[in-house]
Amino acid sequence: MEVVMFLSYLPDEMKIDFETALRLGAEWGLRAIDLRAVDGVNVIDLSDEQVEQTQRLLARYGMRVTGLATPFFKCTFPGQEADDQGHTHGARPLTYADHVALLPRGVRLAQLFGAPYLRIFSFWRQEGADFWPALTAAVEATLDATAGSGVIPCLENEGACFIGTSAELAEAAQRFADARFQFIWDPGNSTHRGMPPRAADFAHFAGRIAQVHLKDSRYNPALGKSSATVIGAGDTDYHAQLRWLHDTGYTGALTLEPHYCPGGDCVEGMRQSIAAIRRIAEPVGVDLS
Repeated sequence: MEVVMFLSYLPDEMKIDFETALRLGAEWGLRAIDLRAVDGVNVIDLSDEQVEQTQRLLARYGMRVTGLATPFFKCTFPGQEADDQGHTHGARPLTYADHVALLPRGVRLAQLFGAPYLRIFSFWRQEGADFWPALTAAVEATLDATAGSGVIPCLENEGACFIGTSAELAEAAQRFADARFQFIWDPGNSTHRGMPPRAADFAHFAGRIAQVHLKDSRYNPALGKSSATVIGAGDTDYHAQLRWLHDTGYTGALTLEPHYCPGGDCVEGMRQSIAAIRRIAEPVGVDLS
């Protein structure tokens, strides 16, 4: 069985202007992006004119959009005031009700950009809170918004949110069994949350992975925290990750989101991370050239 994976990336990770980020990606042999922000404007806030300009740039550099990296439900619980408790990548602090109201716009943007996937999260983490009823309502609202659109909603594991680790994503996969609802698997986020990915958890969601995001970090006991590294130099076993994905027949994007800026240079961090994942993939039999 031929298993086809390919590289994608988040241009705004490089912290440079969008067009230059596209040009560099093309020079590095990439042909796909996840669209999260354009020149500091979160994708959900792009005007119609900005959408058209972005489409022109994507066409100019031969890039397709593999997923719309929307910030939906990276917010507080329903009924709580809007608050930023983690990275929002240019997204405005909005309430749960605001997010629900914006879902149709997100679906329309995904269609305009030809993106098959629309991302959601699981609310800012509040220790001890019973979040499942609220998340169930959010998932149902997203399924309603995407119904008949050709756009597939996907939940990403994010350490600042309730679903952050491989174990938490496995539980979500069991609770949300609707085949129309899929997942964005970020093994580096699980590691950063304190749980390197576990094979037993992976088995629960492997068949419903729409996309994979790539980043790495290493825990420093002296500092009591983790710091971003180039892919493969941290605490996430990416040889194992690619083997798991290969052996379970995953076909789709491996999206670079390294958060790695050696010496403050995020362009160099992206370049190194692309080269690193290509090296790691080779002995697994995955061609990412």
